[in-house]
Amino acid sequence: SSTKRTITISGTDVIFKSEVHTDSSCNTDALTWEDRYSSLSIGDSISFDSGATGHQYTVDVLSFTLIPQTTDLVSYLNDISYCGNSDWALDNATDYTGKTCSETAYDVKNTTYLSLYKLVGNNLFLSGFNSTGTYPTVVSNSIIFIKQ
Repeated sequence: SSTKRTITISGTDVIFKSEVHTDSSCNTDALTWEDRYSSLSIGDSISFDSGATGHQYTVDVLSFTLIPQTTDLVSYLNDISYCGNSDWALDNATDYTGKTCSETAYDVKNTTYLSLYKLVGNNLFLSGFNSTGTYPTVVSNSIIFIKQ
């Protein structure tokens, strides 16, 4: 399988989208995760040891949704009552904000996340989110977002 990840920013709204495909050419859809945030606020500037720069930022959770795109996945999600739901439907977004899904507890709407980004040319690197009051101190180099 392969995954295409995109970030769309419009004003202070942010959408992180992960489209999972069953083939390497991204022609066969399997599922789409879509995380929506509001109130994007850019904070303090950060300088990294490499000379790159970035910023701290905050966003507030709006919603987390999953869109199953195969009938097998729909059946599986319904069979296990994924996120407590047994009404999953093909190509239909189901909101799991604030729910527990396979032992992962997702935050409720309006939870504020603290994060960090690094910008190198057109390449964007992100840290994870933290909701405990302290900003992360490192970004992940394993996923690179390229400005289009």
